[in-house]
Amino acid sequence: MPVQLDDVATVVGLSLKAAMVPHQAEVQTLRRDLATVTSELEALKAREPIAGPPGPAGANGADGKDGKDGKDGEPGPPGPAGKVSDTFKSRYMPDTTYVFGDLVKDDGSTWICKATTTTERPGRSSAWEIFSMRGDRGRDAKDPK
Repeated sequence: MPVQLDDVATVVGLSLKAAMVPHQAEVQTLRRDLATVTSELEALKAREPIAGPPGPAGANGADGKDGKDGKDGEPGPPGPAGKVSDTFKSRYMPDTTYVFGDLVKDDGSTWICKATTTTERPGRSSAWEIFSMRGDRGRDAKDPK
């Protein structure tokens, strides 16, 4: 007599059930642990996020268009007069910017700047006025020449 499929399924099912009996306590513990972990996970999902440390600074953005210049302010009060020793710049140096009141030596004479700013050479520009002119070389009184 041939074995029926239902009989085989029944035997396998009963065998599995019998094999699981010694592990029923472990299965119950695993189910409780799974339920606890699931509950804790849901609680974590529901809470407010915790801020982490700040990230690195981002790259600078592109420069925007320049706006219109605003109005110039009113001029301030004049400053105190400086000492000549504060404005003496030694000899004239090309490519140096001089300002009003600067004193320089050039070609034997001393010049004072009367322009707001200038880089021009003294004696060749209206930005300078002679302060002390070079004189003739004097002779020693003992020298008969």
